[in-house]
Amino acid sequence: MKLWVLILAAGLAATTSAAAAPAHEPLFTVAEVRTLSHEEASRHLPVDIEATVTYFRGYEKTLFVQEGEVGVYVSATSGLRLQPGDVIRVRGTTSDSFNPIIVSNDITLLGHGKLPEPLPVLWPSLARADYDCRWVKVHGKVVLAQMGSTSGQAITRLLLRMEGGTAEIVMDNNDPARIKGLQDAEVEIAAVAGETFDGKMQQTGVRLHVPSFDYVQVLKRSPADPWSTPATPMDKVFGGEDIVDNTPRVRVEGTLTYYRQNEMAVLQDGNRSIRVLTREESPLRIGDRVEVLGAPFVEKEFLTLKLGQIRSDGPGPPVTPQLVNWDDVASGKYSFDLISIEGTIVSQVQEYAQDVYVISTGQHLFSATLRHSFSFSWPPGQKLPPMRQIPVGSRVRVTGVASLESGNSYNGPIAFTLLLRSAGDIATVAGPPLLNVRHLIELVGVLLLVVFAVSVRAWLIERGARRKIASMAYLEQRRARILELINHAHPLAEILRQITELVSASLGGAPSWCQVTDGARIGNSPPNLPSSSLRVVDHSIPSRSAAPLGAVSAAFDARTKPQHAETAALSTAAG
Repeated sequence: MKLWVLILAAGLAATTSAAAAPAHEPLFTVAEVRTLSHEEASRHLPVDIEATVTYFRGYEKTLFVQEGEVGVYVSATSGLRLQPGDVIRVRGTTSDSFNPIIVSNDITLLGHGKLPEPLPVLWPSLARADYDCRWVKVHGKVVLAQMGSTSGQAITRLLLRMEGGTAEIVMDNNDPARIKGLQDAEVEIAAVAGETFDGKMQQTGVRLHVPSFDYVQVLKRSPADPWSTPATPMDKVFGGEDIVDNTPRVRVEGTLTYYRQNEMAVLQDGNRSIRVLTREESPLRIGDRVEVLGAPFVEKEFLTLKLGQIRSDGPGPPVTPQLVNWDDVASGKYSFDLISIEGTIVSQVQEYAQDVYVISTGQHLFSATLRHSFSFSWPPGQKLPPMRQIPVGSRVRVTGVASLESGNSYNGPIAFTLLLRSAGDIATVAGPPLLNVRHLIELVGVLLLVVFAVSVRAWLIERGARRKIASMAYLEQRRARILELINHAHPLAEILRQITELVSASLGGAPSWCQVTDGARIGNSPPNLPSSSLRVVDHSIPSRSAAPLGAVSAAFDARTKPQHAETAALSTAAG
């Protein structure tokens, strides 16, 4: 039994070993890396090459190396201070990018050699990236020379006008004095050929990487200082334009994801998209498969087609918006792509020709804009359609085309606006929570009213209690005064007058008097009492004999009802 188990285990091990993918042998030359397809480069194949450094920017880990006539970009993970001409050994893995690149995990300095001979190139070949990562030599006229920065470090930027186009020169130099006199100079520069890209790694221009001014040769300086040019009136500057644009038109195809008549359209094909500036007024439909003829150019580092002519081929394959977050969009990876993003409505306002929604995604804000199309046939005085109102605090999912302020994502997040195509591009995911700012403000207002009402009621109760206590104290003083008069044998008339005043005070000021039997009437007795409309309450004053000594009376408004307090006060006085 044990023998069969061992045989079965050995068979399974052999089968597993045979089924396992063989380990890929390292790529030993730069040429092998550059011939990889995008799919092959994304497999992170092992690399072990020896090559010559042509450019190295240590604080950004940017490294270009060349072996023979082939160059490659290396994402360097090294603290070495490499110099152009150093011979190094790079071990790492491949990665996919505009072209295959190497992500290093170990770099060894083998020695110092010499740079390869720079290859003279023209602008069209640079624009086609024919010599990407190669050590080349270019010739042209400097039309702009200024200081710049990257990753917080000072650099020099030159704009070189070559035959056919312009190239950006990036040079590691932090001395502003070195660029003095370069404006309009004719130069020859040795550099590493490269490109500029947007956040989606689509080429937007030509960039040359120069290690230092040692690789810049000034052939002819400008005969005059450009700053000595006579000043031109602002309204006359157009007369100085002299541009010959021989850019050929290109034709692109894609699904129409955004369209504003007489202004702009956006096409998307898979994960690629492009903006088209157009004077087209045809009623194109979102979702159509369209063809565009236009002249390519770069604006704010975005690939763009100008002078666009658009032709619809009918309904096209649907473009499914990808659900992303704020960081994804701000990175530039989805510029002019159809996307969806969730957030909370902060505010909304209808401006001229557009509805604007301000949306929060936690720590960040962005706006979603619905532009209303105008054309030459727009009726005069036509009002905008009513804005769709969404309760503030609602959780929404908005779908639209991401429009960023710039295509350069290498200096940090980029502000963006989401271009909505219709009011239906805003879907309410959840209503505003009960506990929100508005409800809290309303609750605080109600609580303040309750506190105010309670405070007023407490003040009134306290005020009534104080008045009652004061009244009781006053009455006690009057009683004490009456007892004092009795004890000191004051005249009866004075004592009775004091008693009637006490009764009047006890009854809230009602007239009160005392009628002594067979005697005088003492107190405040209203005149013409029998004919008046007053209601009179009498209480006899008892004596030890059967006959009463008199009566204590009080007069009240006839419309008032008899109260127990009236009888009690008169009874106390009579007693």
